[in-house]
Formats: sequence, structure tokens, C-alpha cells
Amino acid sequence: MNGTPIDVPGPDQDRAFALGARWNEPNRTWYIPRGVDMAAFKQWAVDPNKAKLTAELVPSTCFCSNVRDHVPADTWRALSREVYRHANYKCEICGCQGPAHPVENHEVWRYENGVQTLVRLIALCPACHLCKHPGFAEIKGRLEDVYDQLMRVNRWTRHQAHRHLEDAFAEWERRSQRTWKLDLSYLERTYGLRVQEKR
Repeated sequence: MNGTPIDVPGPDQDRAFALGARWNEPNRTWYIPRGVDMAAFKQWAVDPNKAKLTAELVPSTCFCSNVRDHVPADTWRALSREVYRHANYKCEICGCQGPAHPVENHEVWRYENGVQTLVRLIALCPACHLCKHPGFAEIKGRLEDVYDQLMRVNRWTRHQAHRHLEDAFAEWERRSQRTWKLDLSYLERTYGLRVQEKR
């Protein structure tokens, strides 16, 4: 790759391409070719200290407190279609698509002050989505797939991926020691959807 890597989420990829960014298929990454003015690409600059793909384990005390458990099945499908369309049916982390179906709907949560807050719904390819749930991957015997994807997307060594997963599981254990109040207000702010919370 002859250029500077950039981190372009799915919804921005057409605009980045129009500005001169290009996709490197072997490395599965966007980049700015040499000779192209970099000023227009600041919003997609890669932070060398920030991983593109991270594990996000849901505390055991929050199992079954996800969006799918609080909305009808047809509402979840409609939300998912909107998320996929907004991301142009590409993974918002790596820009790829899955072999069987392009992307899956992932819930991004924040855990602060005893509140589990829904932050976003994002489209992820199945490989990146699996990395968000390494506990599930381990149960299914697919932890090696998680290592492979973390190393590829973040350009990590296996040691770096292992340290990240160790930290993620340690944080999961800490968060699982308490109960969390559920905040789904994002759905009303973003989609006008009122949700009857169970707790």
C-alpha cells in the first residue's frame, strides 16, 4: 500500500472515495494515496493508540437486557434494516461484508454510575461482530477466529490481542459484580421509539 491509512466508517466511504481515498483489498483498509492532499481526511485519521476493533462483553447481570428483548421482533427487524441501509450494507469497522449475509446489528453500550446506556446501533460484518462477544465465541469454539480478526483489523500481534482479551474479560468480571439500570432513551431520541423498560 503506497499511502497513509485512514479509518473510514461505512456511511462515509462514498464521500472518502470521491475525495481521493482508495481501498486496499489485501490489507482490507482505506488509505490516502501519495500526492493527495491529506487536509480533507482529518476526520478519518487513524489514532495509533486506539484500536479499531475491541471486545465488548455484556456483564452477566445484564444478560437479556438488550434491545431485542424490549421491542417486538418486527420492530427489531425494521431497526436493523435502517442500520444496515445507513452503513451501505458494509461493516462500520472494517468495511467488509459477510459471506452469508453482509452485516449484523450490534448494540453499543456504556456502563457508568450503575446505568447500562444504549449509545448506538451499528452494522458489523459477522467476523467483527463475533469479536464483540468473545465469551460467546469461546463457548462456540471460535475464539481463534476472534484472535485472527483482532490481529488483522488492528494490525496487532497475537500477544497484543491476548492482552486486550484478558483486559476485556477482567472488566467483564468487575462489571458483573453489580446490577445495572437499563437506559434505552437512545431509541426514542434517534428513532422516535418509546420502549417499556423491564427494570
